[in-house]
Amino acid sequence: MQTPLQRILISADAIWFYLLKLIWPHPLIFIYSRWNVDPSRWLAWIPLVALLLAATALFIKRNTCLRPVTFAFAYFVITLFPVLDFFDVYFFRYSFVSDHFQYLASMGPLALAGAGVVTAVEKIAIHRLRIQTAGTLGILLILGALTFHQSAKYHDLITLYQATLAQNPKCWMAEYNLGLALKNQGQLDEAISHYRRAINIWPDYVDAHYNLGGAYIEKGEVDEALAEYRRAIEIRPEEADSHNNYASALRELRQFDQAETEYKRALSLRPQYLDARLNLGSLLLQRGRTAEAITNLEAAKRLQPNDAATRVTLALALMKNGQSGEAAAELNRALQLAPDKVSALNILAWLLATASDDSVRDGKRAVQLAERANTLAGNNDPTILHTLAAAYAEAGRFDEALQTARQAMKLASRADNNAVYNAIHDELPLYELGLPYHEMAKTP
Repeated sequence: MQTPLQRILISADAIWFYLLKLIWPHPLIFIYSRWNVDPSRWLAWIPLVALLLAATALFIKRNTCLRPVTFAFAYFVITLFPVLDFFDVYFFRYSFVSDHFQYLASMGPLALAGAGVVTAVEKIAIHRLRIQTAGTLGILLILGALTFHQSAKYHDLITLYQATLAQNPKCWMAEYNLGLALKNQGQLDEAISHYRRAINIWPDYVDAHYNLGGAYIEKGEVDEALAEYRRAIEIRPEEADSHNNYASALRELRQFDQAETEYKRALSLRPQYLDARLNLGSLLLQRGRTAEAITNLEAAKRLQPNDAATRVTLALALMKNGQSGEAAAELNRALQLAPDKVSALNILAWLLATASDDSVRDGKRAVQLAERANTLAGNNDPTILHTLAAAYAEAGRFDEALQTARQAMKLASRADNNAVYNAIHDELPLYELGLPYHEMAKTP
């Protein structure tokens, strides 16, 4: 936060900056350096003193031949006033100036310059029209070429921020945004490098710490992610997103108690936080606290009734609680919202094929759903093939059930998926006897 005196000095700097850019528009930078003005240094006062002297001189000479200059100068300063540091503008956290801030104000000096050129040309008696035409065409060609060259910097986000950093290496915002753009293209290592540079410039940059943590999670480097999320929380403890992601990283390390605490902290900061509510419900389900999980997942569903992922997770909790009918209803609704959601297709197919409740089972539909899930998954997911085998068995197609189950076992063995391998191993004898697999009845 600047002091009132600093705001005055910065505003004077900005006025001269914009005027000089009109006279000589080079270099043009997307984000200029942010000035650090120290009122204790006499050099910091030069722009303000020069501005006051110029304004005083023009005011005194306002009724002379300098009247147009006085008007243009007054128009320029007054029109710039709303984008000077007298006001809190969000962009000022990056820089106190930006080329587009002076578009409207520039009409004053540019009109003055244009009138001056025309007046000068009119004083030349010879070939006046030719000079005007040639001069205009020359200026247009030069400006057109310069504009074409400048526009290349805006080809895409990566090009833009690389060009910005080439001219303003200390621009933490450009480093951070370049990191975001690279991450979106899957270039995680490069993104991490730019997030770190942004943090080196501004160590307390919460967003950079937060997104750096996310990049580390994508790379599987959970310990590094934890450190970044912790730092983000230290800087801004009231940021719910940091607590939520910190909790998810802790969960990856099976630090469930601390993860639960962080999810609850995120929800205390933002009670309507869908992701944190859903994550807490999923964690409670993982820990066997099914009733609490259902309570949280029902709350998540109320927050976002049209979120298919929430309904799928709620269905899993209901299935675990023996409420297969309610689970089927949630999964059907999830598929209405997202017809090609593989997890919903697979789980509903499993439920319709293996539910202990006869009124829930539907082998024919289970096959349709499982085959659709298998197609979407590329016919190489052992979990989905396991479901498809159970669906075939429920539909009485035992030869296909056996063939599919054995294919799933091979894939599970290659992937070291012992849970699926062992489950199919236990179910195969039933299929060989011409019997489907049904789960044991559970009491809610």
